[in-house]
Amino acid sequence: YDFLVIVEGNSLQEISSFVIIQGRSNIYSRISKLLQKATGVVYLVGPPEDFMRMYHTTIPERIQEIKANGAEVRILTEISGDKELSFIDRLNPSEIRLGKLPSKSRMVVEENKQLIMSGALTSSMDLNDENDSVMHTNSAEMVRNMFSLCSLLWNKSKPAEILTASKTKKARIQ
Repeated sequence: YDFLVIVEGNSLQEISSFVIIQGRSNIYSRISKLLQKATGVVYLVGPPEDFMRMYHTTIPERIQEIKANGAEVRILTEISGDKELSFIDRLNPSEIRLGKLPSKSRMVVEENKQLIMSGALTSSMDLNDENDSVMHTNSAEMVRNMFSLCSLLWNKSKPAEILTASKTKKARIQ
């Protein structure tokens, strides 16, 4: 009875959930699920290796689907080599920016909706790394705070300049 009173007194969106997800394949599935229904601005923040691993999941398709529905997908990562950047570019986000990140962790924030956040990531390329874990929440306060942090980092970063194969070929011809 007490739970029913609580639920009736609050809209379901006001009840925050807080879940820990363990294992890299489970984490990428959860990120893909977050992206599936995302609207507005979505930040994906993390080290280049994390985005390179994401390329081998359903995340690239999810990015395309939500962009087609009007969402904006912003990837923010540390400065890396052209090889890493070309891989990250294959995720085909709305924009990629490079800047100094406060840590080697991962953040996925959907504006006003939900947040996935990890501690420091290992550089292992193993998609089945069981030591990787994240926290997933829809807590309005946490989502707002992390979205503000991502916006600040985004504004301090620089747009990535990606050399595509066709540009490289043109440069060699001249």
